[in-house]
Amino acid sequence: MMFEEMFRVVIIEPDILTRFTLKKMMEAIEGFQVIGDFECAEDAISFIDDNIVNLVIMDVNLPYLNGIEASNLIKNRYHSVKIVALTSYGSDSFIISSLLADADAYFIKDLDFNGWKSVVSNVLQGGCDVDLRIQYALFNCIQTLPKKQLALFAQNLSFLESSFINLGLKGFSKNEILESLEFSINDIYIYVHSILEKLIDFTRSNNLLPEVVDYEV
Repeated sequence: MMFEEMFRVVIIEPDILTRFTLKKMMEAIEGFQVIGDFECAEDAISFIDDNIVNLVIMDVNLPYLNGIEASNLIKNRYHSVKIVALTSYGSDSFIISSLLADADAYFIKDLDFNGWKSVVSNVLQGGCDVDLRIQYALFNCIQTLPKKQLALFAQNLSFLESSFINLGLKGFSKNEILESLEFSINDIYIYVHSILEKLIDFTRSNNLLPEVVDYEV
C-alpha cells in the first residue's frame, strides 16, 4: 500500500531490544517515520502533547502507567491518533487484557514484516483488527466457565456472536470466518469487543472474577 504522505509514529515498549526491532521494522515500511521511541507511557505522552503523531504502537504491559490506561488517555486527548496495542504470549487472561485498551488493532508481538505492513496500512485507512490468537484466547476463556454459568452466559449472546465463537473454537481461519458469516475485518473487531464487554458484565454480576476483569472498561 502506497501513501502520499509521511506518517509519524511513536513506539512505547519497555524492552530495549523489542523497541529497536519495532523501530527498524516500521522505518523499513515506505511512508512511515518513527519520530520517538520510549520505554514508558508517561514520557511518550509528554512527547505526543508537543508533536504531531499519527500512529502509536504500544505494549499493554508497561511500567507505572500501563498500556490500557495510557491508550485511553491518548485517545481522550487526541481522537485522530491511531493505536496498535501489542501483547506477549502468556495466559489467556493476560492476552485478553490487551482488548481493554482503547486501540484500533490488537496483536501479539511476533508479527513479521508483511504482517506489520498489513496491520498499519489497514489501521491508517480507518480499519480495525484483532489477532486471531487473541480472539481464540477470549473464546477459550468463555469455554472454561462452569457448565451452568456457560449456559447462562450463552443466553446473552446474539446468534452471530455465538456463531463467531463456535467457528473460532473449531479452528476456522480469519478468512474462513469472514466468508462464512459475511463479516468484514471491522465486524470482527466490533464483535470481539461486544463479547468481551458481555463477559466482563456477566463475570462481575455472578462473582466470577478472572484476571481479565481486573481492569475497568
